[in-house]
Amino acid sequence: MTTDDAKIIESAAERLAFFFSNANLRRDKFLRNELDGNDGFVGIDILLKFNTLKQHTTDAAIVAKAAKHDSVKGLIKLSEDSKKIARVSRFEEYDNIKLSLRISNLPVEDVDGGTKKYKITRDQIKDAFAKYGTVALVDMHFKRGNNGKKSAAGVGTVEFENAEGLEKAVSDLVSSDSAEPPSTIVLGDDQIKVKSLAKWLESKKGDRTSSKKRERDTPKKEYKEFVLEWQKGTVISIKGVPDDCDREKIIETVKTFLGHEGDIKDLGAYADYSRGEKNAAIRFTNQSEKIAELAGKLGDGSVTIGGSKVESSAVLDGEDEETYYKKFIAFKNKIKKQKFEDRYGN
Repeated sequence: MTTDDAKIIESAAERLAFFFSNANLRRDKFLRNELDGNDGFVGIDILLKFNTLKQHTTDAAIVAKAAKHDSVKGLIKLSEDSKKIARVSRFEEYDNIKLSLRISNLPVEDVDGGTKKYKITRDQIKDAFAKYGTVALVDMHFKRGNNGKKSAAGVGTVEFENAEGLEKAVSDLVSSDSAEPPSTIVLGDDQIKVKSLAKWLESKKGDRTSSKKRERDTPKKEYKEFVLEWQKGTVISIKGVPDDCDREKIIETVKTFLGHEGDIKDLGAYADYSRGEKNAAIRFTNQSEKIAELAGKLGDGSVTIGGSKVESSAVLDGEDEETYYKKFIAFKNKIKKQKFEDRYGN
């Protein structure tokens, strides 16, 4: 066997060790299903479809030799026909949180489009923590950037093969309430922050509990309906408005007719109109003889909207007036309630 062959077998063995590790099988549903459906074995032909193994070899015979490498003894075994690989002991679900660290302040850098990428690799992180025990998995977290694309979050997790490795790392790298940790890890130019994942999750749970308690203790805002004490004879209904009509032109007509030069709010007149519609209404806050006079002049064409006559105009009364105000109040309540729910989430 040449030196190159030995290196390829060693690299392939390293990938097999990862594929069949607890850390990977916990997350790799496909491989678990293959093992469960084939008496605990998976075909080498299946494994050779994995890109990270194909980078090292596409030769099934090499993979078979890798399965018997000293580095994977006790973890995996080769079938009698040398075509399949199985774990020595079947995989069982476990609590990975108790074996993991949360790491943060991982070095990142900006890239195009408002996203970030890591300045370090998983292997660099793995090597940095390997002195405490066998590192089963390194997970570098991502989030959505400002442009919606994947962006490095600067945090991750390191999972050890056993509790002993985690305990050594925690005692050496995690600060206590009264003292700084004995050691630190620097990657790139940044000192990595390290916490027990279980303790970190516990603290986040406490934060959520406190937040919920504050929410419970804070009196909830109550929605108050919009109410309008309207006066009779205060709405002019207009049919057949000009094609280029808008609210501003309607109000300008009212201001010109009444000789009003101040703020429109002081006038107490409102245009109910949506661009493109053929009908409109003018609503006044208070009763006035001028309302009926304006309706008449709009109707006979002596008063126009934007220089154009309307088809007809009249002051609403009776059931028509009540229907108008019911619809108007319902519309105002719909808008008000939506704003309330958007703000308070009730």
